[in-house]
Amino acid sequence: MLAAVGLMAWLLLSALSAGPPVSAAETSFAVRAFAINRFGYGAAQLPWYDGGLGALQVAGYETVSGALRRSATAVSAAREAAAVASVLSAVALTVAARRLRLSAPAVVAVALLFGLAPAALLLHRTADPAQLGVLWACVALALAGGESRRVGAALGSAAYLLAAAVTSPLVLVALVPLFAMLLWSGALARLRRRDRRVIAAAGLVVYAGLLLLAARGDLPGGGQAAVPELTALDWVLAVAAVGGGLAGLRIGWLRPLAVALLATVLAAAVSPDLRGSLLLVALPLGAVVLPAAAESVLAAVPGRRTWLPPRPVLAGALAVVAVLAWVLSAGGIREPVDGSRQAATVAARTWVLQNLPSRPKLVVDDAMWGDLVDAGYPADALVAAGGVGPAQAAWPQGWRDAGYVVGSDQGLLGAGDPVRTARQNSTPVASFGTGAGAVSVRRVITDPDAVATATEEAAGRAAAGGALAGNPRLGLQPAAAELLRDGQVDSRALSVLAAVSGDHALQIVDFPVVAGENPAMPRRLIAISAIDNQTVAAGSAAVSLLDQWLRAQLPPYKPAGTQLSQIDGRSVLLVRYDALGSTGLLPP
Repeated sequence: MLAAVGLMAWLLLSALSAGPPVSAAETSFAVRAFAINRFGYGAAQLPWYDGGLGALQVAGYETVSGALRRSATAVSAAREAAAVASVLSAVALTVAARRLRLSAPAVVAVALLFGLAPAALLLHRTADPAQLGVLWACVALALAGGESRRVGAALGSAAYLLAAAVTSPLVLVALVPLFAMLLWSGALARLRRRDRRVIAAAGLVVYAGLLLLAARGDLPGGGQAAVPELTALDWVLAVAAVGGGLAGLRIGWLRPLAVALLATVLAAAVSPDLRGSLLLVALPLGAVVLPAAAESVLAAVPGRRTWLPPRPVLAGALAVVAVLAWVLSAGGIREPVDGSRQAATVAARTWVLQNLPSRPKLVVDDAMWGDLVDAGYPADALVAAGGVGPAQAAWPQGWRDAGYVVGSDQGLLGAGDPVRTARQNSTPVASFGTGAGAVSVRRVITDPDAVATATEEAAGRAAAGGALAGNPRLGLQPAAAELLRDGQVDSRALSVLAAVSGDHALQIVDFPVVAGENPAMPRRLIAISAIDNQTVAAGSAAVSLLDQWLRAQLPPYKPAGTQLSQIDGRSVLLVRYDALGSTGLLPP
């Protein structure tokens, strides 16, 4: 069963890189773990008690395992760490079940419930500090389980419980009632009745405070995990687990675990913001309580040995039935998940790298920060919405120093200065994706007369373009000629075409739109299909000569790059100018 849990985690990690959907909170946590890898713990900008230690542990795994090298994004690398943590939790929980003297069928059920429930599979793949808190709590339970009273096991268990609490204080929602019940019942120490009452009252007060914080969404150490869509099997298991918890209240040795389970379920019910993380905490408790309660109920049935099969047969049958139930009811989680947000972020990153070769200062959301830094963009030229990253270089004029704003509006408008102000003082340039997953590129506008200046420049481009459209040394397709006359071609491209046409004849197929940009913006691409009547092709002497001439130009006339491409089945030399633009090159 442990092998099956590990196999399913690996399959989902490989096949559903975007599933479950990536939330903004999960992205922020994953990017902060990436920042620790690159720039040290201080770059995470996270309190140690609210995800900081969790991000440090994820970063440690990524460093040791090389997960970042294997993954396309920081989120994928963090999800790999979460999947590994879930498999280790399953191992520890299975050991704990054996030490609690559960039968072989019950232990198999523990592994199945924890690792193969449809919702559990997706929750285990979410990068959340609660995932690591659960791991350390399961290890503590494995050490403390059974009747052993060894000092070393007790100290080790206490150390792992402390690690769980500081990694994710969210797990205290389960640990506080668990240990209050253990002390009240005398399982940990023989106490006088008055002391037991004091402990019970203190446990209730602390739990009530934790419940209030959870209801307000202020309890630290979670919130990254989104609740996946529950299948019919998930609902059945959830109801059965709660029923097992209620039944466990009547079973002496199981009562502390049952109380912890019910307390965690209650917290999840009243806390929509932390529900996914609290369900992660409830999963191991439910996985142990339900089989243990069922086993105790069966033990009380008279004559059970006459109709129950041998334990190995029962364990195997239980595994087969569980896997069949999973296959029949959980098909929905194998469906492709909308990855528009991730695809849009990658497209926006590509736009920035291709069209801003001078690497100006940018204001970005957290996801874009991680992608750009990973691609080699200078970290001191970026300000992230969540403040992630090393100490920023001086921005003497604040938001006015930024050239562009890149990211989702949700992440940018909800941030503080200079991010929000830069977003508010910007105009759209390009957009990728749709709906809530859209990522936009916007130019920061600091000139109050920018509209008037743009109108004057448009008139200058139209005049120069009209003159070029009549140049006999430029062979223009009708659409390209119309763009020239309408002033829709970048002034740098106009100036360079005028200079080149003095010595060479060019065939211009089009002035294409840069992917994602508004077609109404001045075109920055020139598609040349022939030079001096020689068709553009790889290794052509005419192409090499023109390319050398273009590269020898000085800014602002030097292109950002040239490349061979295909447009409408024709081989073209695509000349690209950067997105920064230039003003005052052409008189109005």
